[in-house]
Amino acid sequence: YYEEDGVLVPYCGTAESVDHSRGIRVHLDDYSKREWVTDDDEWEWMEGAGGGEEPRPVEALIGGAAFRELLQRLQRLSERCAALAKGDIVFNARGGVRKPAAAVRTPLSASASG
Repeated sequence: YYEEDGVLVPYCGTAESVDHSRGIRVHLDDYSKREWVTDDDEWEWMEGAGGGEEPRPVEALIGGAAFRELLQRLQRLSERCAALAKGDIVFNARGGVRKPAAAVRTPLSASASG
């Protein structure tokens, strides 16, 4: 459903892909153009929107705020995994992460003259 002039108007379509930075790419029935749906849009998942035994979107099951929080957590985990794979961070003895010793830079001290 999309809010138009304060009224929820139903639109049926298919989610084609998900990109964490761009949103959900949807193909709306009876429209040739694909759309990216983001948090900035006024789309709402409604109970019974599919109208049958079709699977419901995760956002409809857990709520929009919880869904966005999960996506943000997944994004942070993805970034951490990428950094681990590149060796930018390593696990420490207590299970946390830190920069590897080779990546830690200390400023050079000026030699004392005298």
